[in-house]
Amino acid sequence: MERILLATATTTETQAVLPVFEAAIGRPKKGSGSIQNLLQAGRLGSIELTLVQSEAGASTPGGSLSTLGEAIRVVEPSAVIMIGIAFGMKPGRSRYVTSCLAIYLRL
Repeated sequence: MERILLATATTTETQAVLPVFEAAIGRPKKGSGSIQNLLQAGRLGSIELTLVQSEAGASTPGGSLSTLGEAIRVVEPSAVIMIGIAFGMKPGRSRYVTSCLAIYLRL
């Protein structure tokens, strides 16, 4: 079974994602372990989905670096998808619903 870890960095992003989960696979359950904002979203076909919310920023306390690192160790996903607003990507030029895709992977 494939495991996908979905990640958000703000409460606003998480609140936008939760209704989509609930409509597709039911209400997520609180995950166990050392990660405070980990939700076991459930299965979508043969894919097990988990959602984690970090704090805004990469290296801030509770930020994406530490939170995602721990979530990856706990969940052991085959992929991580970061869902978010991406403020500051191209201020003044990025439109609402603009998608960005990472082209580099740091292991």
